[in-house]
Amino acid sequence: MIFFAILLNSALFAQDFSSETELKKKARELFKNEDYITAAPYFSQLLSIYPKEPEYNYKYGASLIYSDVDKEKSLKYLEIAAKSEIVEPQFYYFLAKAYQLNYRFSNAIEAYQKFIDNSNSKLRNKYQPEREIEMCQNGKQLIRNITQLIVLEKKEVGERDFFRSYNLGAFGGKILVKPDDFKSALDIKLKEKSIMFLPDLAGDIYFASYGDNAKNGKDIYKIRKLLNGEWSEPESLGLPINTAYDEDYPFMHPNGRTLYFSSKGHNSMGGYDIFKSELNLSTGTWSKPVNHNFAINSPDDDILFITDAEQKYAYFSSSRASIDKNITLYKVDIGQNPDELILVSGKLLADGFSLSSATLKIYDEENNVIALYNPDAKDGSFFIKLPNGGTFKYTLEKSGMKILPQLVEIAFVETPKPVKQLVELVNDKGNFKLKVTTSPEEEFTDDDFQNALAVIKQQANLDVNYNNPELINRYK
Repeated sequence: MIFFAILLNSALFAQDFSSETELKKKARELFKNEDYITAAPYFSQLLSIYPKEPEYNYKYGASLIYSDVDKEKSLKYLEIAAKSEIVEPQFYYFLAKAYQLNYRFSNAIEAYQKFIDNSNSKLRNKYQPEREIEMCQNGKQLIRNITQLIVLEKKEVGERDFFRSYNLGAFGGKILVKPDDFKSALDIKLKEKSIMFLPDLAGDIYFASYGDNAKNGKDIYKIRKLLNGEWSEPESLGLPINTAYDEDYPFMHPNGRTLYFSSKGHNSMGGYDIFKSELNLSTGTWSKPVNHNFAINSPDDDILFITDAEQKYAYFSSSRASIDKNITLYKVDIGQNPDELILVSGKLLADGFSLSSATLKIYDEENNVIALYNPDAKDGSFFIKLPNGGTFKYTLEKSGMKILPQLVEIAFVETPKPVKQLVELVNDKGNFKLKVTTSPEEEFTDDDFQNALAVIKQQANLDVNYNNPELINRYK
């Protein structure tokens, strides 16, 4: 075994390092400097020799959060490390962040609390775990309300110039880097480089700035060109738009009333979320900002939401499916009044019958298949998403059996929330039929959300679907 390890070491380290000690030193130095993309392959090499070493699992898993588009991969290694005693309190922060990015908000809250219990004030000020816990609580509420988006375009681009990929020919303006004339002395001192939307028509221009005090982070300001050709003094939008946390990427719709912006405050579920507020032109006051909900928003940064004048299409960008220093740009169809979706946690009971090879199909009123699921063969559990309100036909297909369907009415609710269902296969004098019981008053538990993660994460992927026959039929 020693001879094998020596051979393996020489093969791995001959090209870049003269010894394993040098590799360890370099990997740890990169991690300390938060260069996670560069550190990841070094820790991967170390793990190939020491697969159970807690430190390497911890630091490789933490690096994967920023260096791999699949945020779930990091959990495999972080959870291995969690089984051992980890001295560094930052481990619990990275474990919590990985849980948060994977919509496991209750697990994230528990890990953030461990970070609080094991860290000093300097680390807590840097990572703000109390705020992260608030965001996780927000996330638990926001994923109860899902919007089915029609995604026209999705591509990963460099974060530095991502805004240049917005094709705004018909959007009434352009995006540019904020000129120095719009920067405060503090912006210049901090080398702040934000972007702003410049409308074609004259009017107020909105942008983000640290102003004269960085204590509250970035805030949103507006400025107007005066009749003498000079710019007015920047005016903070104040409450309720600006918070104690960062606000950025404002876009005022051409109607002069609807403001979209990104914020790390309000009820964000993590990083920047996209919000919307309406300006009362008579009073000059803003409505309470509304979170644009899941799946436009995610536990990662979601920014720069811009719509055309008719509000048919919108661009926005998100870090949810990108490595560090990259971002994913989305173009979505927002003019189709897309469905609000509800999560359904169900259980199929079929006493005396095997559930293997059974398929649950659900049809809408136009007889389109809107959900298809193979219930768990052991306990009959299933997790689906359905439009908020409507009449649906439930069918169960199983080889050798003729099963009568059932029509199920699900009432529309103003504030959608997950529901539970019991689907029973009933033998009525030799005739097999379905009996479906919906319990909207029964609350989803953390275990229900945990089991529904596959459905939630599939919705969050926002893959291009504009040519999906089901969506085409639904939105004709």
